[in-house]
Amino acid sequence: MSHEPGDTQGNIVRGYRHMHNVHYLFCEIRQVNRVRALLRKLSAARGDGSDEWHVRSDEHWKHKQAVHTALNLALTYPGLERLGWGDELERFEDFKQGMYGRAAQLGDSDADRWPPDLRDGAHLLFTIYFDEHPDNPRRVDDLRAELASSGLREVSCQTARAIPRKAGESGMREHFGFRDGFSQPVLETGHRRAHPDRVKGEGVLEPPSSPLGRASWRALRLGEVLLGHLDEDGVIAGGQNPVLKNGTFMVWRKLEQHVKRFEEFFERAASSKEEQEWLKAKVIGRWPDGTSLVESPYERPGRASKRPRNDFDYGGDPDGAGCPLGAHVRRANPRTSLGWWTVRSRRHRIIRRGMPYQEDVEGEPEPRRGLIFVCFNASISRQFELIQRHWLMDGDAFGLGGEQDLMLGSHGDPAKMTIQGDRRRPAMLLNPAGERFVTVLGGYYLFVPGIAALGLIARGPSSRRRRLLAGTR
Repeated sequence: MSHEPGDTQGNIVRGYRHMHNVHYLFCEIRQVNRVRALLRKLSAARGDGSDEWHVRSDEHWKHKQAVHTALNLALTYPGLERLGWGDELERFEDFKQGMYGRAAQLGDSDADRWPPDLRDGAHLLFTIYFDEHPDNPRRVDDLRAELASSGLREVSCQTARAIPRKAGESGMREHFGFRDGFSQPVLETGHRRAHPDRVKGEGVLEPPSSPLGRASWRALRLGEVLLGHLDEDGVIAGGQNPVLKNGTFMVWRKLEQHVKRFEEFFERAASSKEEQEWLKAKVIGRWPDGTSLVESPYERPGRASKRPRNDFDYGGDPDGAGCPLGAHVRRANPRTSLGWWTVRSRRHRIIRRGMPYQEDVEGEPEPRRGLIFVCFNASISRQFELIQRHWLMDGDAFGLGGEQDLMLGSHGDPAKMTIQGDRRRPAMLLNPAGERFVTVLGGYYLFVPGIAALGLIARGPSSRRRRLLAGTR
């Protein structure tokens, strides 16, 4: 089955590249029937010229610059229960338990300190993307007022905004100063073939068909992200269930980045600015401009590229002399590092749509900065959680024993990192002595339904729907 963009919510398969502001509105359902009416209204199809809010689909826009806002909607398991549809997703145990309920497995030992509004108090998430159009603040306020009058109570509002780009760059930066967000799996949509340069390194590496043949790259199957489509095991997850079709699971995490702590650690660990920059690149796995250490392992490229090359793998660097085995981006996406081409990594890819945030706190001289991590996947446990638990928190898959990722490893144990050496530079061990560079402040697991499924959810509980269907037979 090919991708159905008109029935898929936007920002999943295709991101909102020209909208650099976002509001995440978490809401509690107070009056079920009024909320159902609101969902029916928001899921109704409209043209791009309408000034009314509606859930944005993944259809291509005829006039991109005329689209100044985009609204998308996701539900927690308690939210689906309130609307009468919890039984349809009850078998997805990871989603049902929620991020807070599974925090110990993710290494989030401080989860009991998460504020209630960022752990288990929300039923619905309204994500509002917008550009710099002067009417947008008014429109966002109007939507928030409409939600409040439609049986919802706003639990939390988190704002985020892209860090301004440097001249000649594409893509985003995060607060540690590194390019981010440009490395994504290329999906097989069935409408058009992805450019070969994009598929190489970000798709699936197929072994040669004969002993003398060459390995080749292909796009990742759509079912790894969207339910109701063929996945890499040849299974259509979700089958014919109309509630699951063209839906996906969303992971939302608020990550505080301790920028000053990060900078001070590398100032102590290195004797010069150049050495500090090199060590940071070794920890991340890329230079600040996004150039991979596979391409430039010893020195920062003299000229930053507009869009970093992503068509590489780690096959020529099996010992980590160029890009360390424990570097953050190598652990999060091992490509061919685990052996057997990409067979051991292809089922653990995710689509990332995060955004940096910055917020002032009363009594603190500096604003708090961080990243709103957002990803989409067909299976939370097989994709997001496996990456976090087995690749970032555990070094066994990479021959590193108990070494954890310095950026997003467990908060329970002190992290350390071995930087493999070679004839040019000796090996070394980085040990932050228990300091954490990133802290998880809360998060949710959510379900993002397709457009038709959202309309179905809005019409009433699933048990009633089944009775109606039984009466027509």
